[in-house]
Amino acid sequence: MPADVLILGSCCAVFLLAAFVQGFSGFGSALVAIPLLSLFMDVKVAVPLTVLAGLVITGSLSWDLRHRLDLRKLGPLLLGAAPGIAAGALLLKGLPTWLLKACLGGMLILYAGTGLALRLRGRWLHPAWALLAGFASGLLGATLGTVGPPTIVYTSLTRWSRDEIKATLSGFFLAASFLTAGVHLGTGMTTLEVGAFFLAALPGIVAGVLLGIKLSSRASEGGYRRALLGLLGLMGVVLLSSALT
Repeated sequence: MPADVLILGSCCAVFLLAAFVQGFSGFGSALVAIPLLSLFMDVKVAVPLTVLAGLVITGSLSWDLRHRLDLRKLGPLLLGAAPGIAAGALLLKGLPTWLLKACLGGMLILYAGTGLALRLRGRWLHPAWALLAGFASGLLGATLGTVGPPTIVYTSLTRWSRDEIKATLSGFFLAASFLTAGVHLGTGMTTLEVGAFFLAALPGIVAGVLLGIKLSSRASEGGYRRALLGLLGLMGVVLLSSALT
């Protein structure tokens, strides 16, 4: 089998898995895709490719859950993210990246472990917490390139249903993906090579997200929250490992 065909097939398989994970949980495609893609392609190709895939995944989820999208939930997160991005660019530029990753990874592992062990229940949270979560997400997006963890932690603490959590995460990540994709396009990171890989991966992306959505609809609320915490813990392990290598 020609090497280029094997690489294209591997790319499609990676995004089948990555899209399935996010279709089920509402997040996690980049967590799965980038480390696996980096095994056989340059990370400068893997990152913009994953962002393009994220547009399809989050767009599909947002459409599927459009009746659950609530601007009263999503608005404060987006409102807080804008100054967070500015603060991250201006105030934290000089801090060591490895230290930020290590601290964030450790906190995620601790939170996920505590939640799984004690079976923490959701609660009603003041809207100010949404602003803070959005701010922290924007700040981390500007410094580490990951906007997800604070928003995911915030939604996991609420009493929202599975679909409300997924709809809010998908709407937030869709906005972030559009912004990031625009930056990649403007800076030349999205090349013809990236576009070719994206087209090859598209069948896997679509199949994966549809399978994830279908399985998620059959999961119990408790099972979904445990999966959410488990993926948060895995995200923490990945960040901590990245910081220490």
